[in-house]
Amino acid sequence: MIFVVIMIAAATTIIAASVDLGRMAAYKQKQSEREAKWDYCVESAKSLVVENLSNYGSTTQSFVQTVNGISLSISAVPAPTWNPTTSTRISITGTLDGQSRTSNILIGKRTYVNPFLFAMYFTSKFNPNHHVFLNSDLFLPSQYDLTYTHLTGDCYTTQTTAPTFNSFTGNFYGRQPVEQFQLNSAVYAANASITTSGASVLNNPTNLISLTHSQLRYHTGNLTISGTVTGEITIFVKGGAYIDNVQLATSILSRLVVICDGDINFESGTCSVFIMGNGKCRMSGSNGNRNITGSVAANELTATNNPWTINYDNYFALFPDAANRYWLPGAW
Repeated sequence: MIFVVIMIAAATTIIAASVDLGRMAAYKQKQSEREAKWDYCVESAKSLVVENLSNYGSTTQSFVQTVNGISLSISAVPAPTWNPTTSTRISITGTLDGQSRTSNILIGKRTYVNPFLFAMYFTSKFNPNHHVFLNSDLFLPSQYDLTYTHLTGDCYTTQTTAPTFNSFTGNFYGRQPVEQFQLNSAVYAANASITTSGASVLNNPTNLISLTHSQLRYHTGNLTISGTVTGEITIFVKGGAYIDNVQLATSILSRLVVICDGDINFESGTCSVFIMGNGKCRMSGSNGNRNITGSVAANELTATNNPWTINYDNYFALFPDAANRYWLPGAW
């Protein structure tokens, strides 16, 4: 009898311990599931904020979104204790299994698509009315007419089906997001080493010394750039930019980047420039061919009227850090 009693007691103890262990395992499993569910919510909120950054360009956001059955309050502001100019602090609050949860995460510097990775990049309309020849990639907006376009390179576009070119020898990449150019003229003005204004001509721009950045010039009004570029120069134009047969010096490293808060105008002839603007790109002055070495990006291309040839310079593709060196939006 004593042996039976001992065995019953031992069995009872084992069963009780097994029940406790089973209860603990179930609790741990439930806790693990809750954490995984909340982590999913946090990652989803981060993705929504990043998407809004890309679409709207504002680092300050506040909205409500239901994710996996959980209502989340999501807000984003420039990170006050990290780097408010290049980072964002995201706060996510929700109720999970009756308990309020809040997580805060930081995401780093917001960058923009570098349009100089394409021979031409347009965000709104591409409608040349004369032949355009490109020897590298084209980013095509939703409005286009390719009757006169000859593309030796790949086509990237928001469309789902490949458009019809006059001639096309590359690959088609559809469903691409389009990003408008975000140009903060006040920031460029504050960092410029040379500031000018008025309707004027800049002939033979020269910069003999470049360390971490190219020389940054800031101009308010219409600016015509002509002659030979010596050295590394970036020009921000708040107005119309007119490119008149700009050439590069061959004896030393020379390169010109023009960022235009306005329309871009090309005179007839041959020029070497990387240029982007948030207005129209068109011809200016007399009739004749436009032969451009570098890259061209703008809101729309219209009224070409004469043949255009784009000879792509892949400098920014070979050296990604050059986006920072040449003061491209979102890269510094």
